[in-house]
Amino acid sequence: SACFLTCFSIPFASIIDLINDYGDFTPKFTPDTLEYTLTVPNSKDEITFIAFAESNKVSVSGTGTYSLIPGDNQFDFVVTSPDNHQLTYTVNVIREKDDNNYIKSLQVNGVINPTFDRDTEEYTVDIKKDVNNLDLVIELESDKASYEVLGNNNFKDIDELNKVIIRVTAENGSTRDYVLNTYRRSDEYFSNRLLNMTINYGTLTPDFNPDINNYAVTVPNSIS
Repeated sequence: SACFLTCFSIPFASIIDLINDYGDFTPKFTPDTLEYTLTVPNSKDEITFIAFAESNKVSVSGTGTYSLIPGDNQFDFVVTSPDNHQLTYTVNVIREKDDNNYIKSLQVNGVINPTFDRDTEEYTVDIKKDVNNLDLVIELESDKASYEVLGNNNFKDIDELNKVIIRVTAENGSTRDYVLNTYRRSDEYFSNRLLNMTINYGTLTPDFNPDINNYAVTVPNSIS
């Protein structure tokens, strides 16, 4: 009689490809490398992983869509063969911290020139002679940023420079300085000057400045 031995191959527990919805891993994915990193910008707050196993008889856990926190985010993908042999692939996703260190809006108890713009970092501020510090209303663009005000006390005599700095620090530690060159002015300086001017409709050109006397207002034809 003859005896026959039949051999059955057991699928190997490995991933032949692992992809995500952002970019390439470091190092580039290969089945034999088990640990990877991926750096994404702060604006990316979630990530999706898809894994392809070597066999349809092999299961892979850990794929799907996940939220990302700023900093390190570790994800493990466990491959299990039919005989319960397991292999774990690990990906560390580094979500960069917020770099926004801009002021969104700024109000001050004086005449500021030029009109505030987030990209303009230096201004002149004229205040009345009895004012000893600036009352500032500051709104930041990012709720993850913070600010401190430097030099906003013990102002010097009339027409002398007082440098006030608003230093904005982003979540990632980067800073931006807004400089307010502040001068206390005599009553005569303001006696024939408007501190501000607003219109109830249309656009004032140029933006109001106490040192500019002539303006144009543009309104629709329907305004009479």
